Amino acid sequence: MAVVGRLILSFGDIENITYLGLLQLPKDSIFESTSKLGFGARVDLLLEILNGREKLDPTLRKAFSDKLLAAKTLAEIRNTVAHSPLMLSVYQHPTEEWIHTELSLGNAKNKDKALTLEKLSASTDEVEGLAKDLYNLYGEIHKHVV
Repeated sequence: MAVVGRLILSFGDIENITYLGLLQLPKDSIFESTSKLGFGARVDLLLEILNGREKLDPTLRKAFSDKLLAAKTLAEIRNTVAHSPLMLSVYQHPTEEWIHTELSLGNAKNKDKALTLEKLSASTDEVEGLAKDLYNLYGEIHKHVV
């Protein structure tokens, strides 16, 4: 289950980018209070701050905003991973002898959001790529804003 650790660590990178953005991009000092916000609220606030930076290259601003919105969507997967046990689902055909088993992450509250190992692996790759892209884009924004 190395993919779980990779996903959590990469999402930690994405979380850090939101903290850096709120520390360095606003014209006023707002980090103390905004650092206590949840991830989604921090993303929303960063998007507003970026929209107010009209002198920033619109292509760069849009690319960073799009990646932040993608991260906000992927946060649901991170939450499923962080708050769910490993489950074994067993399917037995009602008239034949065969049985199918599948490992997934999920819980009784969110059965419809359970993640198979294949989906978890694909999501981990996506989160790792997203973290890399966000760091690169933030580096470019930082050069022009701070």
